Amino acid sequence: FTLSMPTLLLYGTDEFAIARRISKIESETDKDGMNTSRLEARLTNDTDLNNAVNSMPFLADKRLVILANPFQKYGAGEPRKKFLAFLDKVPPTTLLVLTETVEGKEADKHWLVKWAAKADSANAEAMMLPKPRDMNGWIVNEMKKQGGKISSEAASRLGELVGADTRQAAQEIAKVLAYVIW
Repeated sequence: FTLSMPTLLLYGTDEFAIARRISKIESETDKDGMNTSRLEARLTNDTDLNNAVNSMPFLADKRLVILANPFQKYGAGEPRKKFLAFLDKVPPTTLLVLTETVEGKEADKHWLVKWAAKADSANAEAMMLPKPRDMNGWIVNEMKKQGGKISSEAASRLGELVGADTRQAAQEIAKVLAYVIW
């Protein structure tokens, strides 16, 4: 993904991975938060969304607008048509990040995923929870990301305790590493 594209769709079932990706984007585009707007689609009127997306950035190259759950407001009919037309006009001075919970088997059919695949000005990133059988590998990799090592037996045990909850697993890893460092 390049930050030169005006729109990014982050979708899937791994809310933790989506939040982590947004944090990374924020650190790359708007470290002090002065040019970031966080909006929940169903609570935001179209005027406020338009103003957030079309405002000029303040002492920066880009504005960052994060819109959560657009499906809840623009899911069908005329609202969807207007929203898709709006997405095609996001200015290059704004990075619009859309976040949407989409189940894996529904992803190919989801209207936003289809739109992002066709749009010249958008990218999409799928962020699905690992399957239970893949959780051990996820835990080993997360431990490495956080600066530690874990045996496959310990990863398996942690996986049994947290299931496929990546946020909980990451928190438990952080706790273990904090305890070991102490």
